[in-house]
Amino acid sequence: MSRTRSCKAIRIAAILRERIAGGVPDSSFASARELGREFGVSRRTADRAVRLLADEGLLTRIPGAGTYLAGVKRLPRIICLQPGSAFSSLPSGSYGRYCWNLLSEELKHYRCECTFICVDDLYKRHFSTNLWKKYDGLLAHSVYSDIHSRQLIAEFPGPVAWVGPLFPLLPSGSQAIPDYMPALLKLLHLARREGMQYCHFCMHNRHFEALYREAADLSGFTKEVCRYHFLEKISLQNATALGMTLDADLRKTVFFCDSDELASGLYLAFRKRGVRVGDFQIVGSGNMESLGYRLLGDEAHLTTIAIDRKALVRAVLECFFKQIDSGSGNSLILRVPAQVVFRDSAFSGTGRKTGARQRKKSDIIA
Repeated sequence: MSRTRSCKAIRIAAILRERIAGGVPDSSFASARELGREFGVSRRTADRAVRLLADEGLLTRIPGAGTYLAGVKRLPRIICLQPGSAFSSLPSGSYGRYCWNLLSEELKHYRCECTFICVDDLYKRHFSTNLWKKYDGLLAHSVYSDIHSRQLIAEFPGPVAWVGPLFPLLPSGSQAIPDYMPALLKLLHLARREGMQYCHFCMHNRHFEALYREAADLSGFTKEVCRYHFLEKISLQNATALGMTLDADLRKTVFFCDSDELASGLYLAFRKRGVRVGDFQIVGSGNMESLGYRLLGDEAHLTTIAIDRKALVRAVLECFFKQIDSGSGNSLILRVPAQVVFRDSAFSGTGRKTGARQRKKSDIIA
């Protein structure tokens, strides 16, 4: 840099220093281009003056957001992309709506400015990614599936976090997902101690197949004693129909279901087949603990692999705001351990004398 340009920058900085003294903290400051026009110098010289003031702590420069008078730290601006054309498009009682409600509640614990926008509305407004420059971070709902929505999110320049995925998503961005494996292994080892000889895995989500196969292999159940059943359309009626047709020795088989709705159907089917509670072992993996899901009446009879949805949302938000503060955009996969809640449908009150201590209802293990 020439000496002349340096001297000009110092003189401009001195003038601006007086302006800053009477300014309002966190208010926006003129850009280098605007200052260059005002003082009749190049943008580079004006930018040098601004950098001098920023080095002194009088100004705060945020890439893509502008320059601000230093003071109380500007609240981060967050954009929350929700599916459909309105929040009401999420079915009442759905996992998606539940997670979005949790997100809204947990965001109240953070000092930030939030804007909720629907993807469909962005398309109607002839959306441009220039909109992204106004925001420091993006929270996206995991139900997005079309390539256009994912492309919009991929183009966001700052930290991105996904809300609600049960398994890692392909797009970049931080995610908090349930870690099912420890809970599955504990239940499968318990099944062996209880004298179970066969495992039936019932699912409607293909992601669970690899998880179930790995857990069965690690716990010593061979391929010959494991069966896998797929239900394309999940409903209590379809799950009950599946349970009525399963050909298995119910007293020697443990049934794992990838949703509480599917497990509830099997529970009802086995009762209709005249099997007593305690003579069959059913475990559900789903939302009973978080949504208050009750298909079996007032009492929740299902042993479940429970997911703490609040813990998932809190984990991803904590990571998300740390990334905003540090300016890091690195993607992270955070795993939150699932828990086992023992109830009537499995390993509770069976009366088997295996040396294991008798477990009470609602006995929870991490």
